[in-house]
Amino acid sequence: LQYQATRCSDEDALAGHDDPNLPLVTCSADGQTVYLLSKAVLSGAEISEADSGYNRDAGRYVVDVALTAAGTNTWSEFTSANIGAQTAFTLDSRVVSAPQIREAISGGQLQISGDFTAESARELAGILGSGSLPFSLSPESSADAMLPATLIAKLLRVLVIAVGIGVLAITVTGAVYLVRRPATPHW
Repeated sequence: LQYQATRCSDEDALAGHDDPNLPLVTCSADGQTVYLLSKAVLSGAEISEADSGYNRDAGRYVVDVALTAAGTNTWSEFTSANIGAQTAFTLDSRVVSAPQIREAISGGQLQISGDFTAESARELAGILGSGSLPFSLSPESSADAMLPATLIAKLLRVLVIAVGIGVLAITVTGAVYLVRRPATPHW
């Protein structure tokens, strides 16, 4: 995770080549968060339709998704077993949304809510509705696996400074020892 955090701004080398049957260490689409994901649960082929809109009850933009029959069965089993867990929607191995599962969803219709703007909700609906894109939905392997990339960068910077201070302290101690060492007579 720490290594990936330093690469979040790099081009995605796995785009279109990741294996949905293997775990994935990746970043959010905005490069701010690193995720450790389990293997994919659904693919884009199991989404029949997606649309965005404004949910007046919740007071925010949402994305409504309809699943195929196979997707409905898979999603029902997955959400029943993972209530309270976070899951991730990925596109070309980048996380485009990482909502929390609030309840078991068995009807083949799901709603993704979050901090969407009208444009970002419409964009996600377009991505999900295309079906042909390399899209997958994966559970996070651990709730503790998500770390902001900026925090990891700061931790790495502190580590480098601490190692530098340690090397400097050893060098100074060695120099002081050599200067204060009593001279040995040379006969």
